[in-house]
Amino acid sequence: MDKSKSSRMRWSFLLLALAGAYFLFGYVLHANPEPLQAERAAAESCIRPQLRVLSEERGHHGKRWRVKASVRNNGGCDAWLFAVEFFPSWTYAGSWRGAWGIPAGGHLSNGFTISARDEVEKTDRAFSGVTGARVKSVIMTTNSGQHYTISPRLPDKRLRRHFVWLRNMRYFIRYYPAGQSAKTVRLLDSNGKLISLIRAQEGEFDDSL
Repeated sequence: MDKSKSSRMRWSFLLLALAGAYFLFGYVLHANPEPLQAERAAAESCIRPQLRVLSEERGHHGKRWRVKASVRNNGGCDAWLFAVEFFPSWTYAGSWRGAWGIPAGGHLSNGFTISARDEVEKTDRAFSGVTGARVKSVIMTTNSGQHYTISPRLPDKRLRRHFVWLRNMRYFIRYYPAGQSAKTVRLLDSNGKLISLIRAQEGEFDDSL
C-alpha cells in the first residue's frame, strides 16, 4: 500500500470518529435534558439582595415612622429569606427586624398569621408587626384592659405586582400611651371571624408558620 492511500485511510477513520463523537454528544444532550433544565431553574430561582421601602410617613401624634422589606437567598438558591424592619421613630428606639424563610419565587404561606413586637418608643409604646394577607383587623388589648383596633396595610399594589415576595402580607405600626403593655391580640378576617388569639410572650406575638 502506497503512502498516499494509507494517509487517505487514516483521514477517513479520523473523520468517522469525529462524526461518531458528535452524534453521540448530540444524542446524550437531547436524550437527557433534565440536568440542564435543573441548572436553568436553579439559576432563575437565585435572587440578588433587594430592599424596598413600604412606608415613610407621619403616624399618630405627628410621629414619623418607616417600614422596609428585603429579600435575599437563604443559604442557597432553593429558598429565600424575607425580612421586614420597623423604625417607629426613624431611629433605633422601638425598632426591630423580623425574618422568615419563604420558597424561592414565592412569599409568606397562607398559614402565616402574625409576628409582632410591643416596644418602648421615645415617649410612647409602639406595637408593630407583620400579618398574613387574610388578617383584616388586629384587636390589641393592654394589661389595663384598653382595646385598640388596628387595620394592617397591604404593600402598594405596584410593589405587589412586581415583587412576588411582597404578596400575602400586611404590616402595621400603632402607638399607644406609655405605662401600659400589650397583653393579647385577636386576629379577625374580612367577615369579622376570629382567626387566632395570641398572648404576649415577653413583648412578642408570634403565631407565624
